[in-house]
Amino acid sequence: MTIDVYAAIDVIASDGVMKGEPISIADELVLDDVFGIRASSPLHALNVTSGPDGLHRTDDAQNFIHLNCCLTLMAPDGGTHEALVLVEVQDDTIAEIYLLPLGELLPLVDYDWSAWPAIPPPNALPKLQAGLLREGHASPWLTVLCAISKTSRLAIWC
Repeated sequence: MTIDVYAAIDVIASDGVMKGEPISIADELVLDDVFGIRASSPLHALNVTSGPDGLHRTDDAQNFIHLNCCLTLMAPDGGTHEALVLVEVQDDTIAEIYLLPLGELLPLVDYDWSAWPAIPPPNALPKLQAGLLREGHASPWLTVLCAISKTSRLAIWC
């Protein structure tokens, strides 16, 4: 299956402690930092497969994808948007960090990281069902969530 994500290097802090740095893992994020997507940054197709041991890249079965955290981002108009930070791990080392928006995030808009819920928001599943997987692909979105939760120990997703 294919999910659309932004590479961390395309989501840059435009204000706050991390100003000028790409979005990162939960341990490195600073509440109230402001993030924006670069002007010409496309969503990248991340091909993943769910297996008994979790979610991994289709093109590299050695690299696992883990859910790091769920962020609530506030747009300038006060609207909130959730996004998942996914981490690709290779040989117990972070190989890549991705941002998976659970709705539309626009380039050149500053989103203030206002909170991170301890658990994914209740409206996350419908948003994922509606927009997580690329058009034209099957919609095994629950498989993706369960695979992520197995590797991230978040059973609440299943």
